[in-house]
Amino acid sequence: MDKKLLRYWKNCLLDAEWSNSMFYKEPRVTLAFEDRMPESILEEDIELLFPDGREDGKKCKVRIAPCVLLPEYENGKPIGKTFPEYPFFITATLGPDGSLQLPENPMDRVPMFVRKFLSPNAKDDRTLASLDEVDSLLSAFKTDVSTKEEYWEACEALFRKATGMTFAEMNYPDQPEMVITKAPVTGMA
Repeated sequence: MDKKLLRYWKNCLLDAEWSNSMFYKEPRVTLAFEDRMPESILEEDIELLFPDGREDGKKCKVRIAPCVLLPEYENGKPIGKTFPEYPFFITATLGPDGSLQLPENPMDRVPMFVRKFLSPNAKDDRTLASLDEVDSLLSAFKTDVSTKEEYWEACEALFRKATGMTFAEMNYPDQPEMVITKAPVTGMA
């Protein structure tokens, strides 16, 4: 089978797995937005994300949505979705003590744009950037950062190059937020 077709199929499966529709059905923690990765999350929030518990001393992957697409209105009526959507995710490692850390696996450090927000897309979906542009930026993304601060800055720089906006600019103007959920298990090599 053609490798290009297999890569496309794998990306389609990942897009479906990381889509916003599943995002709303899983537990999530909302934090006040900061211009950096949060230091940690509270024990009660960890219990919310992992209701079945986690093995003692085991690290887990979480995903952070540092920006939000707000519903659009025209003449007081909503256009499209009436709820916020999360177009971009950053993976982090949740330590046993609740600390958020740089992912150990460099491949987990590549941020993820939700496909439906990249052109070409459906006519009713909002567009943040082109798929070709994002592919080019992601292929050049450096995963050899040594601190979570460098990682956060690299992710925001990539987001800014693709969309022309910062995380803070694509967020609630009065009370910006970020959302953390358990990262889906892909089961792919």
